[in-house]
Amino acid sequence: SRTNAPMTKNKLYTYYYEQDNEVRRFEFVKTYDGADYWDVYDDATGNYLHTDIYRQNGTFYGETMAGYGGYFLAIPTPFRIGDVQAKYPADADVTILNTRGFLTVRGTSYTNVLVLKEVRASKQTIISYYATDVGLLLSTTEDGRELIVLAKRQKK
Repeated sequence: SRTNAPMTKNKLYTYYYEQDNEVRRFEFVKTYDGADYWDVYDDATGNYLHTDIYRQNGTFYGETMAGYGGYFLAIPTPFRIGDVQAKYPADADVTILNTRGFLTVRGTSYTNVLVLKEVRASKQTIISYYATDVGLLLSTTEDGRELIVLAKRQKK
């Protein structure tokens, strides 16, 4: 198991994710009430899309969108392999598959990767990979099709 390794994004970087054939740029804005706020932009146009919020404390890791009114994902910490009682998403069975995985994404290798499996009520399965002090690296379908992938991150 692993205790409270920081799965949130490192505030010293700008993140670029490929999703739906577009690049989305994540820029740190502020920390408020223990949560980190990141503005998300369409990198091609520079248009603001929304603000994402990430929070990790001694009891849970959570991620959501500002104004949503709940979390898209909230899993208890410390992270341990096996089924978890995720508060959100309420319609999913969440299992931690690995707490010390290894993954190479776009030519960069990461160790101590947290691997999470969500099986939604719709029967869609999503596998997500998180790296310590980096945050989300990759989300795929069960058959490996990329949904969201960290294309790069640049130090500010």
